[in-house]
Amino acid sequence: MKKLNLIAAIVLLLIIGNTTAQTTVVSGLNKPRSILLNGNDLYIAQTGSNKISKIDITSASPTPIDVVAGLDNPFGILLNGNDLYITEYYSGKLLKVDLTSPFPRTATDVVTGLSNPYGLLLNGNDLYIAQEGNNRISKIDITSSSPILTDVVIGLRNPSHMLLNGSDLYVSENNGSKISKIDITASAPVATDVVTGLNHSGSMALDGSDLYISEISANKISKIDITSTLPTTASDVVTGLDIPQGILLYDGDLYVSELRGKISKFSITNNVDIVELVSQIKVTTYPNPNTGSVHIAFEKELNDVEMVLTNIVGKEILKKHYDILSNTDIVLDGAKGIYYLTIKTSKDQTTLRLLKN
Repeated sequence: MKKLNLIAAIVLLLIIGNTTAQTTVVSGLNKPRSILLNGNDLYIAQTGSNKISKIDITSASPTPIDVVAGLDNPFGILLNGNDLYITEYYSGKLLKVDLTSPFPRTATDVVTGLSNPYGLLLNGNDLYIAQEGNNRISKIDITSSSPILTDVVIGLRNPSHMLLNGSDLYVSENNGSKISKIDITASAPVATDVVTGLNHSGSMALDGSDLYISEISANKISKIDITSTLPTTASDVVTGLDIPQGILLYDGDLYVSELRGKISKFSITNNVDIVELVSQIKVTTYPNPNTGSVHIAFEKELNDVEMVLTNIVGKEILKKHYDILSNTDIVLDGAKGIYYLTIKTSKDQTTLRLLKN
C-alpha cells in the first residue's frame, strides 16, 4: 500500500509539473522588454517610454517606480553592484547608471558604435554584448577606463539574449529561430546548435537542466533538457501569451514580460521535488529560506559523500568531498536568490533547492 501511495504521489507531482497558474504582476507598462531581479526589486526596461522602472514583487499591488528616464529605446539591462548597464538598441550604445546617485539619474556612455545591442551578460570582469545588427557576440572589460570591444563569436543570426552555464555560453538567435552554444574557454569558439525550429527565440532562463525559452512569434514559453542529445526538441510550457520578451525564474515562479504592457507570473513545479521524493537520502535543511547560512542534517550517517552547490544559472560555487558525513553547514556567499545543493553518494543522490533572502 505504501508503495502504491508513493507512486500516486509521484504521478500527482508529474501532473502538477505540467500545469501553470497565471498571475498578472503589473500591467499598464509601455513595451516592457528585458527584466532582472535584485532581491525583491524587479527591474523592467520599458522601450515605449524610454525608461527603466522597478517594482517590489512582494507587494500586493506593485507600483512601478522610475529608476532612470530619458533613454533611447532601452532593450537590455544588467546590474553589477550599484551600476545598472543598459543597451540602447537603435542608438547603438551601452550605458551605465549609478543607482546610488539621486533621481533623476544621468546615464553615461560606456561603449558607442554598437550594432543593435540587446542582451547583456557578466562573467567576472567581462561584459558580453549581443549585437543583433552585425550578428555577433562581443565583450569588454568593465574595469577598463577605455573599454575595447572584442569579438567572441561572429556569423550568428541576430543574437539577442545570452545565458552562461559553466563555460557554455547559450545564445538565442532570433532570426535563426534557434538556441546555440559556444565554449567561451576555446581559443576560437564555434557555435553549436542546441535546439532548432523555434519561432523567433528570445530570452532564456535555466532551472537545473531545464532551459526555458521565450518564443516571441509563437506567443509561448517552451523548454528543453540541456542534458539530452543535441540538438533536441522543445516542449511547450505556457501558451497564449502576448509577445513574450524577457523571462526569469525565481522561487518556482516564471516571470514573463509581455510586450503589450504587462509582467505575468506562472507557477511551475521544479522537477527537483520529484528527485527528493524518490531518493533514499533523508535530509533536513534549516532555516530555508535563509539569510546566508543553512544547516544540513541527515537522518543517518553517510559515507563517501560529494556535495556540489550551484547558483540558479548552473555556476558551480562549492564542491566538497566527505569520507563520513552526518551534518554540516553551507554558507551562501553570493547574491540573494535560488541555489541548488546536490548531495551524492556511490548509490544515490538528491538535489535540494535553497533560497537566500
